[in-house]
Amino acid sequence: MSEDIERRLRNRLDKLFGKDDEIRQRFFDALSKESRSPFSGSENITEPVQISETSTRRTARQPKSTTEQARLSTQCEYTTVSGKQVATKLKTPISRSFYRPRSRNAASQPRPRWPKDADIVLPSPKFPYYNAPEPEPFQRRADMERLRVRLIRQIGTAVYKRRLEPVSEFNPDNVVESTFEEIEKEKSFADLSTSEPTLEFESRFESGNLAAAYKVILKSLSDIIERPQSLAALVFLILTETAPLEYKLELSPDLYTKRHTQWFFFRVRGMEAQTTYTFSIMNLLKTDSLYNHGMQPVMFSQHLYDTQGIGWHRSGIKLCYFRNHLQTEDGDRNFYTLSWSWSVTKKDDTLYFAHCYPYTYSDLQEYITHLLQDGYKKGVCRHRILCRTLAGNTCDLLTITNFGGTQTEMETRKGVIITARVHPGESNASWMMKGFLDFITSSSADAIVLRDHFVFKIVPMLNPDGVIAGNYRCSLAGVDLNRTYRNAIREVFPTIYSIKLMTQRLARDRPVVMYCDLHGHSRKHNVFIYGCHNRTNAALHLSERIFPLIMHLNGPSHFSFTSSKFSVKKSKESTGRVVTWRELLVEFCFSSSTVHVSSNDPIRSQILPQNIINAFTMESTFCGSTMGKLKKKQFRCCDFEHIGEIFFDSFLDYHDPDQAKACLLWSRLRSEALMTGDTNCHRHQSIGLSGLIAEAGDESVDDDESAGSDSSLSDGDIEKVEIRFRIRRSDQSLDDRIKITNLESEQSLSDMKTKRRRRKKKKAEKAVRAKSQAELPSNLKGLSCLNFTFH
Repeated sequence: MSEDIERRLRNRLDKLFGKDDEIRQRFFDALSKESRSPFSGSENITEPVQISETSTRRTARQPKSTTEQARLSTQCEYTTVSGKQVATKLKTPISRSFYRPRSRNAASQPRPRWPKDADIVLPSPKFPYYNAPEPEPFQRRADMERLRVRLIRQIGTAVYKRRLEPVSEFNPDNVVESTFEEIEKEKSFADLSTSEPTLEFESRFESGNLAAAYKVILKSLSDIIERPQSLAALVFLILTETAPLEYKLELSPDLYTKRHTQWFFFRVRGMEAQTTYTFSIMNLLKTDSLYNHGMQPVMFSQHLYDTQGIGWHRSGIKLCYFRNHLQTEDGDRNFYTLSWSWSVTKKDDTLYFAHCYPYTYSDLQEYITHLLQDGYKKGVCRHRILCRTLAGNTCDLLTITNFGGTQTEMETRKGVIITARVHPGESNASWMMKGFLDFITSSSADAIVLRDHFVFKIVPMLNPDGVIAGNYRCSLAGVDLNRTYRNAIREVFPTIYSIKLMTQRLARDRPVVMYCDLHGHSRKHNVFIYGCHNRTNAALHLSERIFPLIMHLNGPSHFSFTSSKFSVKKSKESTGRVVTWRELLVEFCFSSSTVHVSSNDPIRSQILPQNIINAFTMESTFCGSTMGKLKKKQFRCCDFEHIGEIFFDSFLDYHDPDQAKACLLWSRLRSEALMTGDTNCHRHQSIGLSGLIAEAGDESVDDDESAGSDSSLSDGDIEKVEIRFRIRRSDQSLDDRIKITNLESEQSLSDMKTKRRRRKKKKAEKAVRAKSQAELPSNLKGLSCLNFTFH
């Protein structure tokens, strides 16, 4: 034992034992016997142990080998002496191999866990990886929704109902693990009042979402002709040439909430060959959808895979998305319907339908297992558990860099943080993340260079509980996790709390140059970015747009710079990108290629802590692209994955030591801003950039609120966020913090409603002015701003 360790141990023991000399002496005797080395207590013991002067000198020992040093342990064993817990001796030395990461395989990887309220009783279905040879074109929207509105009013017979308990809050004690052998596979509720054959629906598996299915029973032809409200059904049957077998479907809202119905994933069996079936989802909430602009659901057919090797692909004909006659419980909003048809070619085929290509929690665990078993990739990737979720699932953290360098080299590497799947229904974000991980762990020259200069902290799935339960937006607390970054409560939002803590620790060790959160977007095409602005700092102004512009140039068929927005609104203050941008301060050095100013600029000499520039939310469409080679083509899995290569290629260009490209783009951005009247750029000379940048948006303009992304509500309306979580009575402080969070949410809701009323009022006033302008005589048009007095 070295003198330094002995001195620190003596100080700790003095604080532990105080003036209890008897316990102190017993400890030293036991310690000397255990270690078999001369070791005495402190000098202020009443009856010191008699030790000869020669024995106080330590005999020279041979230096311990590395193996022997690794076996040393300074942990103490405690025992009860006179009713007190005291340390009596050191524990048995433990081998350092105990702390090494365990070998991971398919049998040892984590299994999904969920609350019993989710009603999951079947194993997660396994699907092969597949990409269509060519991307599917945009599907033309069917123009018969007006006729279908009355058709779907027909009362249907329930053929499937999922057993979802009406529980309002999550109970941590009500969680089960995926041991399907011990679960009784109960049949779903079915009330068949007809002898006609029906389809078999099922969604009680991981990430599945389908609450109920009703078969629409058409009346006889005479009844249709006699009843006026059914005349539209007759016209529809004539136009479609055949009477379809239609099923009305209802989706489950996010667990412990009453909203957010968008994600669907279910299985269908029992179909007849050469028959057209129509499915109509009745309780959607978005006022518009990409299904009206070329998007199709994805489908997996067991028959097509067995015969032709075709996996998940876009499918569905006669698609339309429209408002129906149903309303929400409070009666303030209408539901919307998504309807599509499918012609069956094989009898008793097994079909799966989903909103987007599914990517479950089990898929992620299998991918991480393969990653850690790969001979090359496991050398550049370290895996650990960031935290446990409310249901006990693991939130994984991957650290990717070229390990084995010197300590100086490791300390000079900058940090990059990439997260995904905070919204569980955005499965395209996981496919993008797969492309990110495939590229950065590969043996390509660009990946090696990036790993030599950066440390990548990647969290592939921030909301595992929601993914397993089949939610679209919320966690088991009933809250959108992307609105909790500002007030992250550890007991309720463990993944958000842990990612913030990890970010702060990483920023203390090394400068963080990029934060990117991956999302899916349900109302816009292409891939784009939501970023933060730096309008208050003349040196950093428009610098946040350089990286997205490089992505636009490197990925002209995927990434749209004109769709990207750079603003910080009050309703987005608690999102990941805004909180990270505000709280993560880094000390910018102008030689690090983060600010591109001329060498004689006086601002160059200022090195002050500033907000991180590149804090982004990257949005990917659920549908496809409107640019380049993929114009009017729907994305496949490989198209989502290709975004990872575009991202890192642009990241390498952005941090290229030769900053000619970045400086040129920055100069052109400033020139374009000057042309639009941006006064923050008056001190800098620049040249033009026509047609490549988005308009300089005003913060008061709600440019991304109506888009239905991570930055807006999934149902297109304002929602009060209320935490649904059972609090133990003993934890009053946690209860108080949750109440504060709910009160802040109510205040934010009130402010958003006030802004909405003002916008509606301005819109109405503008319509009145336009109407009065149209009613003026032709010779007086354009003079409505003047005041006329008539006598």
